[in-house]
Amino acid sequence: MEEKRTRQPLPVDSLIALTLLRQERRLDTVQLARGIQKDEAAARPVIERLVEAGLVEAHGVKKGRTYTLSPKVYQQMGQAADYVRQAGFDSIQQEQMVLPFVRGHG
Repeated sequence: MEEKRTRQPLPVDSLIALTLLRQERRLDTVQLARGIQKDEAAARPVIERLVEAGLVEAHGVKKGRTYTLSPKVYQQMGQAADYVRQAGFDSIQQEQMVLPFVRGHG
């Protein structure tokens, strides 16, 4: 989907990051760096480009920041409800996520 939108293939590191997120559900930059076999300084721009593209969501700040696949990706995979289960937000945020989901999916 992203490759069609940009008309360019995703870089290998981005594909690896997306695969890792699909398997692990939540990663930090240390885990991502290990997965793409580069240091954290190289891993950070990879994941941030995926965030900017709307394929990945960032949670938290600075060193505690983790990443998950975005709701858009879960929806494309036909697993929209899995996003709500794995996101791990507090109760107010959960309510704000569930209401649009119910409106859109019944």
